[in-house]
Amino acid sequence: MMNYKNKLIRTFSSAASDYDQEAELQRQVATDLVDLFFKTTVTDSFRDDFYPSLDLGSGTGFILKQLKKQIGFTLINLDISFGMLKHLQNQFTQASCICADADKLPFKEGQFKLIFSSLMLQWSTKLEETLDEINRILAQSGLFVFSTLGPHSLSQLRQSWFLIDQRPHVHDFIDKETLISFLEKKFQLILFLEKTYTLYYPDAMQAMLHLKKLGVTYRKLDQGTKLLGKQALKRVIEHYEQFRIEDKGVPLHYHVFFGIVKK
Repeated sequence: MMNYKNKLIRTFSSAASDYDQEAELQRQVATDLVDLFFKTTVTDSFRDDFYPSLDLGSGTGFILKQLKKQIGFTLINLDISFGMLKHLQNQFTQASCICADADKLPFKEGQFKLIFSSLMLQWSTKLEETLDEINRILAQSGLFVFSTLGPHSLSQLRQSWFLIDQRPHVHDFIDKETLISFLEKKFQLILFLEKTYTLYYPDAMQAMLHLKKLGVTYRKLDQGTKLLGKQALKRVIEHYEQFRIEDKGVPLHYHVFFGIVKK
């Protein structure tokens, strides 16, 4: 487990400097998540109702940017990657940042009235335990507002790798039924929806390089999958190119779940 998390930290920290330039999808999902929250929940007494608040897995601060832009609201930013938080503080010098693991949150019970988390939960290897921690630090009647990747994410890449040796090489993302089951054990479900985003690239190699620049650990880091040779990678690219759409390029799907739950 520690080996997996160490790799996760290294990949995201190494990607921090290029992250904002590359993270078109992550930025859009964060924007959509905040917009969904405003449409569903926000009242005129927002500051009183939802202070203090936390962004869990803040990265370089996309949630913070949206809240400051729309209502001048700020929050505590937590991420497992020091590199991501350092980049955030370079942009927002007054931002409150904490480097910590979402499975062992350094907060007291019921400390936060509102917790955001955009595209972080999918990297948890023990999601129920992560949700237990979120429940622990959430105040009674507090809200947890999140997005996470669903099972059809990176489907083209998953299929292309699988055709090489019939082994799973791409991270498995949670299905809708299991996620809702986990949530309903701990929270009251207010809203749940899903949306597919598709990005297009000039070729398959560019799509894979884009993920690398983001620090997106699409490989199954926790299973110790051996790196394959150049010939295998060439075959992966050839398979991936078969998904090409004329006049658009090579697609990459992100299947995203959005949810708002109440303690």
